[in-house]
Amino acid sequence: MKAKGKSLLFLLSIVVLSSALIYIPTSAAAKPTIHALLIIMDGDARYPGRYEIDYKRIQPLLRDIQDQGICDLELKTLSSASENDANRPTRDRVLEWIKGLNPRPNDVVFVYFAGHGGQNGSKGDDGTFLTLVGAEKLYREELVNAMKGATAWSCRLKMLITDSCSGNGRGETKTNTSPHPDYNKTSAFRHLFVQHEGFLHIASASPGEVAFGDSQDGGWFTTGLVGTIYSHREAAKKFVGWNEVFTEVSNRVQESIREMKASQKENFERRNIRVQQNPKRYGEFPKPLRTESDLAKWANRENNDSTPSQRDDTQDGTRIRKIALSLTEVTDEMPLQRLQIQVQFTVENSTANEVKVQAYFFHQDGKILKDLDSDSEKRYGTVKGQVVTAKKVKVNTNKATLSIPISQLHLPRRGKNALEIVCVLRSLNDGKELTRSTKSFELTNR
Repeated sequence: MKAKGKSLLFLLSIVVLSSALIYIPTSAAAKPTIHALLIIMDGDARYPGRYEIDYKRIQPLLRDIQDQGICDLELKTLSSASENDANRPTRDRVLEWIKGLNPRPNDVVFVYFAGHGGQNGSKGDDGTFLTLVGAEKLYREELVNAMKGATAWSCRLKMLITDSCSGNGRGETKTNTSPHPDYNKTSAFRHLFVQHEGFLHIASASPGEVAFGDSQDGGWFTTGLVGTIYSHREAAKKFVGWNEVFTEVSNRVQESIREMKASQKENFERRNIRVQQNPKRYGEFPKPLRTESDLAKWANRENNDSTPSQRDDTQDGTRIRKIALSLTEVTDEMPLQRLQIQVQFTVENSTANEVKVQAYFFHQDGKILKDLDSDSEKRYGTVKGQVVTAKKVKVNTNKATLSIPISQLHLPRRGKNALEIVCVLRSLNDGKELTRSTKSFELTNR
């Protein structure tokens, strides 16, 4: 949603009883959807059609993943060659597409850019940008913040892949994309697009460098990326992660650079041209999901209609600045063992006087903790039967203490239970969710 001049900083603090995780095997994850935006800036005078070639590599890859039954696909293309002005890439259209997303928990958001780019030297390494129609600049930092903000906590995997310069210059060579005889694309697709969670952010070149390509093969980075996905010989034998794919893509790009240097050595030396291209990874690689229980955590959230929305739509400027859940056991005078949750938050420039803080409870495989009390005795359950505790507080108190008897969690067994808590901050003005945080923990049922 568009910001309305309001901002909300939500800080949660939780004390974890134990960091050990116990996974409960369940069925495999439901089929996710890839929400893909392809931004294609063609019109390179020296290599006409170069970026169109990149499109003709990436789009069939996504279609193939769909055809293999791995993921469904919702595809949007913004192209500078489009005759329809509404489909031409502008900063506002890109950001509006991101803000308009409503992915499910198990979905994938995929943003790909092919075109020119550069770097604002005054901003250092953070100053790289993508060039859109009318020479409009979309800074990488702005695009990343939009993706993290609009879809944070809402989907399993977010991907930003850019094939563009972070400096100036061009070149040409060829890259082999022939599949290896032992290749298994179904396994490769599943490993990379289903069995990962997090944010994959990779670029064809490091800040200050050139991304090379030609009108026959397109960008070497894109050619290497698609070629690696379609030929990784290990996919049929073992799990293949994005870290392994990125390493292979980098090696292919470097091989192309060496071939170009050898074929144009005299030209480069005469013109004193320094040629290098090092693909760049921003942040950490997505976390692999290697077991069925890892996958079931997302599938169960997807299929459980009593689960609250997983979306953080950053309503009215809301941002999660820090997430940490802590749990402490307290014994009151009855005596009755209780779980206490301390929540700290700050609200600025808002007309709201009160907010509602809620804590929903799950098993770590994503299934809800069910409230087993009869309707007449329900005190800690939603209308659909999920265990929850909540409290209304004034925004200017900046904190809330939630509490629930351990017996009301209805834990299925004695001893250690691997659980997950989702804390939600909700506006009392209209009931809309503002933000949330999630954390795994372990609780001992005596």
